[in-house]
Amino acid sequence: MALADAGATVTNNNGCVVISGTTTYVTCGGIFVFTGSMANGQIRVNNTDKLDEIELVLNGVYLSNKENSPIYVEAADKVKINVPTGAVTVLNDASTYTFIDATDSVPKACVYAEDDLTLKGKGTLYVNGNYNNGIHTKNDLNVNDDLTLYVKAVNHALKGKGSVEIAGGTFNLKTTSGDGIQSDNEEKTTKGFITINGGTFHIDAGSDAVNAYRSIQVNAGTFDIFAGDGSLDTASSHKGFKSLIGNFAIVTGTLNIASQDDPIHAVNVNIGGGTLNLQSGDDGIQAEGVLTAIGGTVNITKSKKPVLAASAFNMNGGTWVGLGSAWDATMVPTASAQYNVMVTLATEITSGTVVSIQTAAGETVASATAGKKIGYLFASSPLFAAGTKYNVLAGTSSVASFTLEASTYQVQVQGN
Repeated sequence: MALADAGATVTNNNGCVVISGTTTYVTCGGIFVFTGSMANGQIRVNNTDKLDEIELVLNGVYLSNKENSPIYVEAADKVKINVPTGAVTVLNDASTYTFIDATDSVPKACVYAEDDLTLKGKGTLYVNGNYNNGIHTKNDLNVNDDLTLYVKAVNHALKGKGSVEIAGGTFNLKTTSGDGIQSDNEEKTTKGFITINGGTFHIDAGSDAVNAYRSIQVNAGTFDIFAGDGSLDTASSHKGFKSLIGNFAIVTGTLNIASQDDPIHAVNVNIGGGTLNLQSGDDGIQAEGVLTAIGGTVNITKSKKPVLAASAFNMNGGTWVGLGSAWDATMVPTASAQYNVMVTLATEITSGTVVSIQTAAGETVASATAGKKIGYLFASSPLFAAGTKYNVLAGTSSVASFTLEASTYQVQVQGN
């Protein structure tokens, strides 16, 4: 199909395409290739028996709609949107909507699907959600291949109400008031999950960066996350990764998070590996249940409390440095396989100061740069050794010292 302001033209119609004004209807299965530009049009999928596989190939398309969505999957079980290698496609919706189904207020996103939606290909897709969400499916959202995706949205950038699963790609997601990635199905216990198996993510979210009703699983990926607009509106949620009633787990990957609220917040948190660089206007990592550390590197350079684990904190491995302005008993590991050091400083350390723990020989075991004034330091490392004396330095000045004993893995230190 070749899109144009005068209307679309069809080549090799398999009987599944109907043109009505500026709307192109796809009514049955097949692969449908779109090219061209249309300033006010729509691709609408309406496969009422929901038995056919439908793939929309957007091979260099510029499509806007002045009333609602440029792509609306009204009825179909599974639809794929493919942006092939080298292609650049731009989609824009209206800033105010005339709903096609007013009883359900749909569509409600620039790309909107009533059922499963898969994004694929190795091209570049720009989605501008000027009214509400950028890409929204009422069931499962999958992103495959190595797509480069830019989404700007008033509300959520990517929403798979049933679930979101991402295999890889490059993602640039910016929202005014909503989440970067969201799955919020409360009704079905098998839904409301987000799984990320790889990719590169830059997320600038007005609310949470990644928000699941149930669990979030990060198996790989690189994330640069900004959550919150810098205001002090504590009534809103501005977290990095938030699981409302489920768990957060990371196997490997790199998380660079600066958030107004907790960078990681879930019922149970499992850090299996990866590198986590966290800055928070609230706590660093908050587990409403159990926090378990198995491996990886965690640097919390700005927080009120670096760690808050309501039920238990199991430190089984990894290198941690947490800087904060306060501490309480929830930050002390309840079980540990390595030494943990909690230092209460006699004098606050100013923002920008390098805080390090060194041996008497000058070997650095742990180090971080304070992102705000701090009065508390938490550190855990497999490099800590019994019988060794350590100095805590603020810049080049010693602010505390301690010697580890074989009898306990928990050491609380009062600064000089």
